[in-house]
Amino acid sequence: MDGPSNPPPPPSCPVVDHPGVLGGRTTKKDGLYDCNSGLLRCPRCSSRMLSTVGELLPDETRTLYIPRPNKDFTPGGTDEFTWESKDYTQWWQIPDIDCFDNVGMSKPVTNPAGETVEIVLCSECGAGPLGYRVAGSPPLFLPCDLLVQQDATLADDKEDFKAPENANLEQLKAMMQDGNLTTQFKVVFGDDRLGMMLNDALDGVGVEVQAFTVTEDGELGAAEKGEEVKVGDKIVRVANVSTAGKNYEGVLDMVCGASRPLEIFFERSPKNKAGDRGEVQRVAHRQWDGKED
Repeated sequence: MDGPSNPPPPPSCPVVDHPGVLGGRTTKKDGLYDCNSGLLRCPRCSSRMLSTVGELLPDETRTLYIPRPNKDFTPGGTDEFTWESKDYTQWWQIPDIDCFDNVGMSKPVTNPAGETVEIVLCSECGAGPLGYRVAGSPPLFLPCDLLVQQDATLADDKEDFKAPENANLEQLKAMMQDGNLTTQFKVVFGDDRLGMMLNDALDGVGVEVQAFTVTEDGELGAAEKGEEVKVGDKIVRVANVSTAGKNYEGVLDMVCGASRPLEIFFERSPKNKAGDRGEVQRVAHRQWDGKED
């Protein structure tokens, strides 16, 4: 999403009162590193940007460059911006843009360090810079001081993700039912065996469900029994971590290695209108051991 090329300066403090604001950099231990255990909200409008995702870099000085419009800029020139900068020592590192609930990105700009970067903005109110991403590199870096961290138990999807005031909800629902929109949906699994055969997507982008699996005694897996997942659906996030750039082996490792209950986000495209590819496809269950036979 493109944001304004002239983002406003970063807010210096929260403008909105937030219940349940967490003190310090509250994190949970995830084996290898500390990760965000709360919600990260825009300090200006309170929009929810991230939910329980983000690795804490607790003692790493980085510079956030802040572009300002150059009043003397002429088309074709190279001095479109003047720059200010500020160093921060605590950052959230986000694996990639698909991990966000809401984010806007500026057009690529070259900062004084010679890096081509995209500026992180709030897509609701345009507040920013709230961080940056080096162009062509997946991770995003957000200074902890610029975001409000709130207790995750206060998440309210209905309140946080309201439809636009002028949205025609009935028309949108009809388009979804007719399969004319690409949609994402979340399924929570409690079982260890989900019963999905994953493979690289036939269209060459991502990883999809290509069949369901069944045990020798005829038991179906949780994915098929739940009737929400269909053959052809793509897996886009596993436990709040994006699957972007991974092949089916990498996604299988994510699914099998995650604790239960497990949240998986699926994507269904208009090309998969019926939700399947003809008759339900089933194959014999085979335990994934980290490698293809």
